[in-house]
Amino acid sequence: MFEKDGVAIPALRMFSDGTMAVYFGYMLGKPVFDDLGLRQTLLDRLNAVPGIRLPLDAVSKRKTIPLAPLTPEATASFLEAMDWFVDTLRAGASATNA
Repeated sequence: MFEKDGVAIPALRMFSDGTMAVYFGYMLGKPVFDDLGLRQTLLDRLNAVPGIRLPLDAVSKRKTIPLAPLTPEATASFLEAMDWFVDTLRAGASATNA
């Protein structure tokens, strides 16, 4: 759970069944990631991670990712995508899709 401007923003949840949910749908109406372009960039960054394939419509839904196929290298790429998420969230309205 992240917070921006006093608003809680759920981004991820890990489950005991070996999956992780990305909460794009819960980002709607929340600060920063209500922007479709930023959610699309996050989706693109996640889909660049080996072992992650989310559909295009994931930008407005909750989608799960199986964790088993993520190698150490893929996990490092995933963490880079999430670092971008956190940096973008902190930057707020001045965030870019860079």
